[in-house]
Amino acid sequence: MMDLRSLIRKRLEETTIMTLAVQDERGPWSTPVIFSYQETREGFVLYFMSRTQTRHVQAFSRSPWIAASLHPGTTRPLRGLQMEGPVHPINLRELPGVLKNYGRRFPQAIPHIPGKLLKNGTLRFFAFTPTWFGILDEENLGWGVREVWEVSHL
Repeated sequence: MMDLRSLIRKRLEETTIMTLAVQDERGPWSTPVIFSYQETREGFVLYFMSRTQTRHVQAFSRSPWIAASLHPGTTRPLRGLQMEGPVHPINLRELPGVLKNYGRRFPQAIPHIPGKLLKNGTLRFFAFTPTWFGILDEENLGWGVREVWEVSHL
């Protein structure tokens, strides 16, 4: 059996869309976003782009703890991730590294990212740092089994 960190890495690598879940004054809300990721000593950081006036950005600007899930497009073998943790906007100092990371995964997207929008703040990159992972992997963990991996440093 693969270790849990390796299973998380495998799921992140095979999937490019995650669904964010937030709560605001109107109730629960979810939205799909395209993401790249970086593995760190402690865990993983997932980067995504969004317009600052969207409902989900407004929600996590007030309450920066979110949930997210991802799963590949096929159902068998069943596999995916459930996650929760803090999210924060990427500042201009962090932006070159995030663009490089995002560009490695989506090189075709970089020429289309409007620099003007990034600079005036109406389009931003965000970093989601999951502190809790629920891992589904029928092939490696068995049918109906969900393992949990918690990032202990936070």
